[in-house]
Order: sequence, then C-alpha cells, then structure tokens
Amino acid sequence: MRILAQKAKPVMPERAKLAASALERLAAVTSKHQQNMVNKAAQAANHKNQSSTNGSLKMKRRWHQKRQ
Repeated sequence: MRILAQKAKPVMPERAKLAASALERLAAVTSKHQQNMVNKAAQAANHKNQSSTNGSLKMKRRWHQKRQ
C-alpha cells in the first residue's frame, strides 16, 4: 500500500507551482509573442517527459534542420 501512495503523488509539486505562477505572470502580458511563450511553457509542463529541457529540444530541432 505504501508504494501505491508514493506513486500517486505528483512528480514535482514545487516545480508545477513555479510553472503555474510563471504562466500567470506571462499571461498578464498580451503580446502575441508572449502568448506563444505561455503556450509553449504550458505544453512543456503538461508533457510526460518533464526531464526534457529547452536545451535538448533546441538540439532536436537543429538535428532535424540538418537532416532536411
């Protein structure tokens, strides 16, 4: 039972709170670019693989550009 309770816990609650507060701050700015950033941040927060950082995504994008 103890293992199940541990698995049910959110992975990184403090990180999720930080992401939420950052989204709220960004949402106050209504420029199109900022809104785009908010959407990207939301997608990153919702993504299953939370370990993937912005840097690794940039590397992936670069790899795909080279492949074309």
